[in-house]
Amino acid sequence: MKRKVNLVGQNTLTISLPTSWAKINNISKGDELDVLEDKSALVVSKSRRELTGLGTKTLDINSADKFMTRLVSGPYRHGYNKIKINFKDPGVVDKVQSKLDMLHGFELIDQGENYCVLKNIMQGNETELDDIIKRIFMITINMFKESYDAISKKQFERLPNIAKLERMNSRLVDFCKRLLNLYDYEEPQKAKELYYILGMFEEFADDFRDICAVVCDNKLILNNSTLLVLKAASEHFSKIYTCYYDHKKFDKNRQKINSKKILKDIFGAYSKAKKSESIVLAYLQAIILRSHHVIEEIQV
Repeated sequence: MKRKVNLVGQNTLTISLPTSWAKINNISKGDELDVLEDKSALVVSKSRRELTGLGTKTLDINSADKFMTRLVSGPYRHGYNKIKINFKDPGVVDKVQSKLDMLHGFELIDQGENYCVLKNIMQGNETELDDIIKRIFMITINMFKESYDAISKKQFERLPNIAKLERMNSRLVDFCKRLLNLYDYEEPQKAKELYYILGMFEEFADDFRDICAVVCDNKLILNNSTLLVLKAASEHFSKIYTCYYDHKKFDKNRQKINSKKILKDIFGAYSKAKKSESIVLAYLQAIILRSHHVIEEIQV
């Protein structure tokens, strides 16, 4: 689409907005728009503001056996402000309440014989987003470092508490995804990137939790080859933070080379590993491959 530049007064250059775009976005005279300069391009968007949310989502969950966390976390992430759950089995309420702490800002506000209602009682602030994302990075990186430290010292009693950080991480990830859906984001492509990265960090935390469980349940003493791989993978993983927050100090090519070396060491360690230890190596392999995809996704 092309627009002719007009001169207003002596120095002001203007162009008209496409009528169809203005209608879709409810733009009218006097509204403020955000203008982002990007070299030879200008990106015009609605002013960043909080959206009103998506109202009420109604769910039918007949029995407690059919309850799944994602049934309520999905509408929460997508920005619904109220979730009504119809049920036939009173046990559904217990299931809902057991997961309520994962829905940041939501409370059970109404309950009847065959229904209950969850509602958002706290307004999320867009300025929280960056702080929470940084916290997610730090929690996940810390899970890896602490896991290695506890495993290398054979301090199995520490592992259950480290594994519990996964639940905190998941709660923050869901809240961030909700904020991304509730607010107009300045750069839509950046929002997509963040959504993907947050999903990956949720999976990273799941993997660290499961590594803790495998080692703790089996009182597994890893051989030196696997311990070296675990340490190298932990140090490698922490570089994602530098890539995202201080990319000028980050060398993607070096990280790729290091990633290949760790994967080679993992394959070498398989030959010396017992069954339970092989499970740990499989998790490490998945983490390294996934971290490579995250680094590629981050726009530097």
